Amino acid sequence: MKRFFTTAALIAGVMSAMAFETYDEAFLAGKDAAAKKNYRAAVSAYNEAFEKAAANPRKIAAKQAEGAAYFLMRKFPESVAAYKAVLVLPGLTDGELEQATYMYAHTLQMVKQYPESEKVLSEAVKNDKFKKFELYDIYVNCMVMQIKFDEAGKLLDVMEKTAKNPNELKRVKAKRENVKKRQEQQAKTK
Repeated sequence: MKRFFTTAALIAGVMSAMAFETYDEAFLAGKDAAAKKNYRAAVSAYNEAFEKAAANPRKIAAKQAEGAAYFLMRKFPESVAAYKAVLVLPGLTDGELEQATYMYAHTLQMVKQYPESEKVLSEAVKNDKFKKFELYDIYVNCMVMQIKFDEAGKLLDVMEKTAKNPNELKRVKAKRENVKKRQEQQAKTK
């Protein structure tokens, strides 16, 4: 199958199930479709790439790309499922595990599953191989959405101590101000 035909089929929206002969064809078609913001076709192609992948790294890439495409379509429950599926695939590198964990926790928040996101993040920040700053950033959001302002403040203290540069310190300061505003707003509604 020529790549031109694959792209043309995606644009026309006539991609059928199992239309690709190889993982590479399906994955590239998914990337092409996503670049054209045709996320439905991208998801379909990434699903097919996942099915055709013989090696775990390829399965991981296909499932992560599927999760991202669903996220961009604002289909958060489907994105949650894709990222959750990545987390159980064997052979994840530390970087892949960190990325999938971050996106899983983030998409859980998008569907208002804050307690589950909190559980994922509380475990993730214990992993010494993960970059903690970004995880703490969404962890603070999770606490704020659950109206756990004291816990959010403690997490901000940790972020401030672990900040590695002036930009990260600025982010902590801005986030602290936003948390304070949310807390004040919450107090007014009581």
